[in-house]
Formats: sequence, C-alpha cells, structure tokens
Amino acid sequence: ATTRAACEAAGLSPWDDPHNEDPRYLRVRARRLLAEAERGLPGVSAALARSADLLRDDADALDALADRILDRIGESPCPVSLVADKPVAVRRRVWRGLALRVGVCASELRATHLAAIDALATDWHGQGPVDLPGGAQARREDGPPGIRIGYFSTPRVR
Repeated sequence: ATTRAACEAAGLSPWDDPHNEDPRYLRVRARRLLAEAERGLPGVSAALARSADLLRDDADALDALADRILDRIGESPCPVSLVADKPVAVRRRVWRGLALRVGVCASELRATHLAAIDALATDWHGQGPVDLPGGAQARREDGPPGIRIGYFSTPRVR
C-alpha cells in the first residue's frame, strides 16, 4: 500500500510482479503464513521483528567474542584451554570459523559437525577425528591439547 501510494503521488504506474503471488516460491508461502498468523494473533509480525532485532544483537556479540579467539589462534591449533570455559555458542562459532578458514563450504557445514568438534574439546575420551565436508577433518592434538582443523594427508588412526 505504501509503495502504491508513493507511485500514485509520483504519477507512476506500479508493476505487479507475478512471481510475488506464485506459491512455488518459499518467500510467497512464508508471506502467506505470516499474514495468517497476523490475522489470528494481531501484532505477531511486530513481535517477531523485535525478537529478530534482539537476536541479531546477541549474535553480533557472540560473533565478536569468537572473532577475538580466532584472532589469538592464528593458524595454529586452537588450545582447548582457550575455549573450554566459553559458552557453547562461542565455541561453536570458533569451530565454524576455523573450518571456513581452511575452505570447508559454509553451506555444507552442519550443527552436527560443530557439536562433534566441540566434543573433541569438552568431552574428550579418545575419539577419532571428525570428518567435515570436502575432506577436511578436525582432530584433537596432544601437548598442549588443541583442536586442529584442516586437510591431512597422513592416514587416520582410529
């Protein structure tokens, strides 16, 4: 309505993109669901937008904490002692950052991968390396204990 009013005020004729009504597109189906939710729960759209803003602030803070750790690590293994006392949300961002640094495809990296890497640091009981997309691995190293993520040419020992 706002766009149409602006067009009318400017003497322009708005064009309706037919794709904006095509339910084959997820965005169209999502808009329809949100409109339905708004009819049943007036104000839900504004509440979701406020929640999204708050969550973005939280995510930005967690990203900044993880980035500071990543800056300290450089190219060496991540010392377990550097992350062990950090919240899981920070640790998993560190693991993700290390994986992306070595070229793991972001769209293929899953929460299950990050949880398995995290277990190398927080629930260590001798488990082997964690296989990551594209052939990379995360390994726990000794002396001092650390997590290294990369592409290793030596055979794995299980």
